[in-house]
Amino acid sequence: MFKSSYSILRICDIRSDSVCRSVVNGITSVQDRMERRQNKGESRLKDIQKSTISSTNRVRSNQQPHQNSVKEVKPKSTGAFKSRTIEKTKFRYFYDRGDLPLRVNFNGAVRKVQWQVDITTLDYTHYLPLFFEGLRELDEPYKFLALNGTLDLLEKGGDRPLTTIPHLILPMKQNLMTRNPLVLCIQMKVLQKLVLLCPYAGEALVPYYRQLLTIFNLFITKRVNCGDAIDYGQQRNENLGDLITETLYILERHGGEDAFVNIKYMIPTYESCVIKGIDHTKLKQVSLLGRGCSGNVVKAHDSKSNKFYAIKTVNNVYDKSQRNQIITEIQTLYSIRIPWLVDFYGAYFKDQALSLILEYCDMGSLDNVVKKIGPIPESILACMTFQILSGLQHLQNQRHFHRDIKPQNILLTTTGYVKLTDFGLARELNGTFDMANTFVGTFKYMSPERVVQSIIEGPPPALSDKEFSDEFRDFLDACLKKNTRDRSSADELLYAPWLEIHEATGCFQN
Repeated sequence: MFKSSYSILRICDIRSDSVCRSVVNGITSVQDRMERRQNKGESRLKDIQKSTISSTNRVRSNQQPHQNSVKEVKPKSTGAFKSRTIEKTKFRYFYDRGDLPLRVNFNGAVRKVQWQVDITTLDYTHYLPLFFEGLRELDEPYKFLALNGTLDLLEKGGDRPLTTIPHLILPMKQNLMTRNPLVLCIQMKVLQKLVLLCPYAGEALVPYYRQLLTIFNLFITKRVNCGDAIDYGQQRNENLGDLITETLYILERHGGEDAFVNIKYMIPTYESCVIKGIDHTKLKQVSLLGRGCSGNVVKAHDSKSNKFYAIKTVNNVYDKSQRNQIITEIQTLYSIRIPWLVDFYGAYFKDQALSLILEYCDMGSLDNVVKKIGPIPESILACMTFQILSGLQHLQNQRHFHRDIKPQNILLTTTGYVKLTDFGLARELNGTFDMANTFVGTFKYMSPERVVQSIIEGPPPALSDKEFSDEFRDFLDACLKKNTRDRSSADELLYAPWLEIHEATGCFQN
């Protein structure tokens, strides 16, 4: 029995060992499978990362040449300045058929146009538009006959072309629309002749500016820039930009009051050559008003309007300082129009000198008035001061200041107006807190901080108590404060008691 039990235990031990081994083998196999899976997952993750990096590099490499190719692409040309195809005109058709009463005369060294009939007997309504259409012909002899025939009709036609202007608009527009530089130059020259030779033709063309000036605006900046070379086209008057500008000047001068507004509407960059329509060639010099180191001022008369003007002439326009001063004066007078500044009517260049047409003040400068009649009463002086301060206040509001206020630059009229003049030293403020640090002006009338130190440290000017009122002395004291912070501005001085006592505002309005 004992043996049997031992054998049973032995069998159990053997079975337990086998079970343990199987369990251990199973666990080991599971661990091996997990390690293999983990290694396989890590290798797979590395493969994915490598593929991601390679694909990113591939995308970047593909994007780089694409960006470069975009930068190198140039925009397509619209062809706005490209010449259009010129078709055969009716002028060529009628000439080949023998219906035009002219031919080329080759007698002599120069070609000439020989008319077979009297020009004055021709029907301008039929022939003149036909010749205008032939101006875009580039082949000979059509080009020669159309140009010279048109000029003959304009020169000998008097006022007859005026009635044909509505019929000339279409051929002129078609000539301009060719965008051919040679045709454009020919059309500009003929248009100038039409306005200059035919009375009232300039005014008759104003309603048609919108049809003609479109091409003007397109080509007005076309100027030849050949560097140091010589442009012989200037001698032949074939510089297109200059020719267009010259044509616009003629249209404005002869187009009446509405010419400038209509030109400006079609060509926003155009600047007027005649501000108020005063022709300087019609002004007759009467007398000399003043003379200076850089020029003079003369009195001139316009017989048409029976008005007088002052013409200020600057001789040395090649001197940079003189040129800058005159340009500054023109800009100030042109941009600001108030009753207390002299009116500006235009400028012109003649005989190497630049002249300004200004308002004529019949009483002259305040300096001359004081020399003639002596001291001015306080009541009248208050009215004059109010106007001067009003002008300075308006200049300051427009960010300008005069910098040379003195009796010589204050003009008077018999109607009671006081005018400021001579803005050659004026300056425009670029910012609210901008200041002028340049030392310009007349020494005797400069502010204390702009002159020598001894004047700053010395006593201020004083007036007699017996000859002047207390309000007037207080007014001058406010003007002559040495500290700029204590000195009154033009806005503050306009409400000074001295001006209110003498009713300066009422005197000016009356």
